[in-house]
Amino acid sequence: PAPGKVVIDGKLDDWDLTGSRLMCYDVATMKDRLSGNVAFMWDSNYYYASIRWRDPNPMVNGFDPLVDYGNSWRGDCVQLRIKTDRIAHVTAWYHAETKRPGMTIHWGPFKPKDHPDYGGLNDAMSAGAKQAFVMDKDGKGYTQEIAVPWNLLTREGNALKAGDTMLSGVELIYGKASGIDFPDHRYADNVSPKAKAGASFFWVGDEAWGTLTLEKEGNLKLPPQTFKGEVAQE
Repeated sequence: PAPGKVVIDGKLDDWDLTGSRLMCYDVATMKDRLSGNVAFMWDSNYYYASIRWRDPNPMVNGFDPLVDYGNSWRGDCVQLRIKTDRIAHVTAWYHAETKRPGMTIHWGPFKPKDHPDYGGLNDAMSAGAKQAFVMDKDGKGYTQEIAVPWNLLTREGNALKAGDTMLSGVELIYGKASGIDFPDHRYADNVSPKAKAGASFFWVGDEAWGTLTLEKEGNLKLPPQTFKGEVAQE
């Protein structure tokens, strides 16, 4: 849970980050250049996500959210796959040229189009979603902070509460320096233990998404993360 009022400014001094987890394909070779510390919080109004990115070409996305939002996945962005009582695919990014943040939401599966939840928002921020970005001092990473109202994530607009669970998959996408070509790197995590082989294509179906629990209290004491070939990470 959020420890108090959360200001979406790209700074995480008002966050409880004890639930954060490192996402990285290979910590031995990529931790300092292609990784993200991902955290989530909640309150009665919003679902919050933050990513502390390490990225050699930070905040480079060449797709204007007012013009070409459909290709935004080809540059630096995060894609959050969320399932409450409905499915929501959230894509959030920063357009380098206009210095404008963009966020889209697609509801329901991508096929079939006659699914009762099928639809979406090309500009979720006009519907109350928020996000902010702050570049790291060394220019090799950035912080992305996101708040999405519960009424954009649940079918009846009702907020989830302490003890509730949801499914969520997280995809970190690293664009090339051009910001418009096919991404350099992509990593998907919070994978369900029941996921089938090839489940990294999270947009295909929710059976690969892992579980998130809305904790009643913060200041979590999570077990250390372990990575293949490394000792446990605190």
